[in-house]
Amino acid sequence: MQRCVQSEVVPDLEVIRELRVEADAIEARYGSNAYSSYLRKHGRRPNREDAAAIGRYLGSRVRAEDGSMQPSLTAADRHAIEKEKAEREAFALRCERITGLKSAIATFAEIERALIGNGRALLDDPDLVALVGDAVELAVLIRGAVAWPSTEVGHQKVGRDSSRSTRNSAATGLSLQK
Repeated sequence: MQRCVQSEVVPDLEVIRELRVEADAIEARYGSNAYSSYLRKHGRRPNREDAAAIGRYLGSRVRAEDGSMQPSLTAADRHAIEKEKAEREAFALRCERITGLKSAIATFAEIERALIGNGRALLDDPDLVALVGDAVELAVLIRGAVAWPSTEVGHQKVGRDSSRSTRNSAATGLSLQK
């Protein structure tokens, strides 16, 4: 009887070690799961089909042997990611404008203290002249910041939280009108 001997590929020990470290990190964060067990048992990443099955089972995405994340994103997932990114950008813009307003208010307060501080106007003071120049620039900033597009229409806020906003204003007696 003849024996068939399959030629084995010598495993790269460095890759196996990296996969075990990754499995340790996954287990430390999420506990033992199908993906970390696969990495430990086989010493390699799963192929695309197996990775997609493991990802669906776990309810997340896992890396396949070709480097892709499986299962692939659906159109709804991509839309949700784009929407979240747009919301983060809008929030960052609002924060930037609020910071500009705070800076303008602080500069105007400093000018007021300088002008009224000792009861007479110090218009020949070079520091005050510089502050007035800053104030003019900040006034332009304020005009732009106050004119940013509002998401409020009357008493009702437009967007995904419109029902919550209306309920909260009705419950507290506060109005969203300016």
